Amino acid sequence: MKMDLMFTGKKGISGGLIMSFYGNKLKQEYHLFTSRDQNSAPPTMLLGVGVNKFIFQQEHREFNLQLAVCYAIQNITPKLNESDQEWTQLEGFSPGLVANYLVKIGKDKVGYYYGSPLLRNNYLNFHGAIRPVFFHLKQASGLMLELEISYRMGLHAVSEYKLKP
Repeated sequence: MKMDLMFTGKKGISGGLIMSFYGNKLKQEYHLFTSRDQNSAPPTMLLGVGVNKFIFQQEHREFNLQLAVCYAIQNITPKLNESDQEWTQLEGFSPGLVANYLVKIGKDKVGYYYGSPLLRNNYLNFHGAIRPVFFHLKQASGLMLELEISYRMGLHAVSEYKLKP
């Protein structure tokens, strides 16, 4: 699961918050000193900031590149309750390079956001990323590659408009 909340300026540069959540299968258990069973698909979350640059924007297609810097966590063993001190969670860092190719689906929808007019667009997003992930445990660190197809919603503020007669 991936969620970006980006704000775009006039020159095609965006900035904002990024959150990604992964559940990749564990191929072999990590060498840890614990009696607990390790999660078969340890949940990993990346939370950080990103900067986008639109390479091209056409009426029905867009392409952008994104640089991301994220805080990374991975739960190796389950947390049994709020007072559980024995669970294992890794903390680390993950920079990334992301490419998004958006294809508009449907027509623009007019709406209002806090009393101001806006256009809402729906996109099919073809996404690829290269993300090295660095944890203090070498076995959990490595290069993560992403390829996905997703839905993306765009909200565009209308700064000037004319009413038809």
